[in-house]
Amino acid sequence: MPERPERKAGNTRLSKEEELRIEQRALEETREQIEDGYMAGTIDHEID
Repeated sequence: MPERPERKAGNTRLSKEEELRIEQRALEETREQIEDGYMAGTIDHEID
């Protein structure tokens, strides 16, 4: 696979480690939001 070209406007490319860390943090935040929503939905269902 060819490397992605560098972004314009002088942004520095992130290292692979930085990209993975950012992606992992986003996945963890998404998972937490899903779990929070599931628990809220479960609690609401039990109240009904």
